[in-house]
Amino acid sequence: MIKVPDRSSLLAMLDEISDPDDLAAFEELLQECEETLYAEPEQKLTRAEKMRAASAKAQRSAVHDAQDIGRPPEGLGDDDRRKQSDGSLLYHLKTYHAKTFCLEFSPDHLRLIKQIQDTLENGGQKAIALMRGAGKSSILRIAVLWAAITGRRRFVCLIAASSTSARKLMRAMKKTILTNRLLHADYAAELHCMISLGNRSTLAAGQHVEGVRTGVLWEAGMIASGYIEGVKTSEFVISCVSILGDVRGQQYITTTGETIRPDCALLDDPQTKASAKSKPASRNRVEIANADVLKMAGGAVNIAAFAAVTIIRRGDMADQLTDRKISPYWRGEKVPCVKKFPSEAAMELWAEFQEQYEAELELDAPHSGSKKYVQTNFDAMHEGAELFWDANYDRKTEVSALHRAMIERAKDLDSFNAELQLKPTSDKDGGTTELWDLQSDEVARRIRPFGRNEMPDRGEIVTGFIDIQESFLSYTVMAFDLGGRGHVIDYGTFPEQPTRYYQKRNISNSLLDEFGERPLADLITSGLDALVEDLLGREFIQDQRVYSIDKLGIDNRFALVANDVRAFVLEHMHRSRLVPMLGRFIGANTRHWQKLSGGKVRRTRGVNVAFQDPPKGVKGVPELHVDTNYWKCQLASGLSVPMTSQTAISLFDDTQENHLLLGEHCEAEQPYFEEAKNGDRCIVWKARNRPCENEKWDEMTGCMALASTLGVFAKAKKSNTGQSDTTKKQKPKYGTSKLNC
Repeated sequence: MIKVPDRSSLLAMLDEISDPDDLAAFEELLQECEETLYAEPEQKLTRAEKMRAASAKAQRSAVHDAQDIGRPPEGLGDDDRRKQSDGSLLYHLKTYHAKTFCLEFSPDHLRLIKQIQDTLENGGQKAIALMRGAGKSSILRIAVLWAAITGRRRFVCLIAASSTSARKLMRAMKKTILTNRLLHADYAAELHCMISLGNRSTLAAGQHVEGVRTGVLWEAGMIASGYIEGVKTSEFVISCVSILGDVRGQQYITTTGETIRPDCALLDDPQTKASAKSKPASRNRVEIANADVLKMAGGAVNIAAFAAVTIIRRGDMADQLTDRKISPYWRGEKVPCVKKFPSEAAMELWAEFQEQYEAELELDAPHSGSKKYVQTNFDAMHEGAELFWDANYDRKTEVSALHRAMIERAKDLDSFNAELQLKPTSDKDGGTTELWDLQSDEVARRIRPFGRNEMPDRGEIVTGFIDIQESFLSYTVMAFDLGGRGHVIDYGTFPEQPTRYYQKRNISNSLLDEFGERPLADLITSGLDALVEDLLGREFIQDQRVYSIDKLGIDNRFALVANDVRAFVLEHMHRSRLVPMLGRFIGANTRHWQKLSGGKVRRTRGVNVAFQDPPKGVKGVPELHVDTNYWKCQLASGLSVPMTSQTAISLFDDTQENHLLLGEHCEAEQPYFEEAKNGDRCIVWKARNRPCENEKWDEMTGCMALASTLGVFAKAKKSNTGQSDTTKKQKPKYGTSKLNC
């Protein structure tokens, strides 16, 4: 240890230094002094501490040695079997997964398997819709694993409808890798690192071969095969994700430093029942499949993408991907269970079989009699029939695949058509069969020969409604005659969007883009100021007559800016034409209309509407409260009746594609019967799924309710969904009759 000089000695030495070399020596001396001054005193370990340290060192060494998995075993597999498997997907399925595919493949199976192999080798897309239980998901799941272990594809992405479904798909893939003995023997080099983990992801970080880490990965959302130096194999990756999750931006850096992106994608049932019922949700998933999924590989590789789908509803994602007119690049295949039904004489025999089968059900008797009937008339009952898979039936209880299909047909015809024939016959839910079932394409076709912003014939009243969203304003303008016939003159957004079709979560132009960084209330009121001035200044021409908006409703349900909207209407120069509006849900068990808000609603002309003063302490004009369930029923009725009806709702002249947004908003909600405690029923409307895009539906409802305060729908009948007309009927005077004689 050096002797540390005192402060005065150090200063004297510094004054005497003139040579740079001496200055460097002085700095070295200072550093040694600092190390001596601040050095920690040497600690003496006890015997127990030394023993614990030695034990920990020995344990670390043992763990390190145990994590050395060694090189892959050689000579366990069959070279000829491996060679045939590498060349044929069909051979791989039948040999390595014989227990999964225990039945003989049909000719359609063989054709599809050949197309799948061709797609894996050369790239492209393939969408397959087979009957339930035909093995499409299992075939595709094993096919993409085969492509990975044979080196045809290096990064496989499994895509499901939800994150839970994606994890289930990954667990099935892991189980196949860990439990298939033939794969372990013939593909030992490719799977050695993953098999050695024993399904324990914690061992992946420390796994090595002779001190060189393998880089194997075994996580819930991604697995990687790892790399062993000197072993001729390609490192592959398999990931799983929800179709609404992080599909974009997937990449992986291999152990050798190479960056790879997904070059193979499998969409396994990428839709749910809820999304299949929603046209916007189906459209969104199709866009993700066509844009995000097919662009994952980048430009260097042609991606191989597969979709194993089940058609739930006409026009859903599965139906669009397998429709060669809508999605020709997906090369869709829809193979029904019964490709050709038997002859008419045979179908009469099957009708007798169904009667016998149903009688056995009623008596809780075994189906041996109906089975014997099929065996006796086998040739006659199968005459002219052609099925997708002749081997698909239970040998103990069924005679043939057609016998199985006819049993399913007898149980539930709608389910048979949807699940087995891939042709859903009904778009309605069980709870809505007696009510309206609006379809977006049918609504979009309700066009009359009047241009945009042109007043229709017999139109007398013009109303508008503005729906306030957080990032934009949406509006609709409608014209009515006094009988109740309505016509949509115009609709749109502020700021205006570059396309007629948009979605709330990804609009191109927002209030923030229009006015810059401001508080939310300032953005909303600035947008209202510009939009109200535009709408109230418009002129709607009918021959030589000029009309303008009589009343313009503004949605005041957005709680964050409700008082700002009240102040805006109060201070506006056209406040006599502006009406703040609030929708009220009146259900079967809701308090009576007149008793809401303490009974402080004003009687007004109109049906199922009432004016109410602003909240206590807030200055503003009276606000119109609307029974939304009642008016949505009136709107649905107007969109369902023929165009010649006196209460029909129509649209301005434009293409069906341009009106598709409005049509989809009209089918965003569906009606249900709700039963009260006393047994009475009323109709309520609920969103099909969340989040719900229904601005145009709400705006048209608001326009109709507002028109009723101006004399439209004056003869509307009393409804059980809310308040009836509150106008008092005058009692006849004494001495007069109803005939005024």
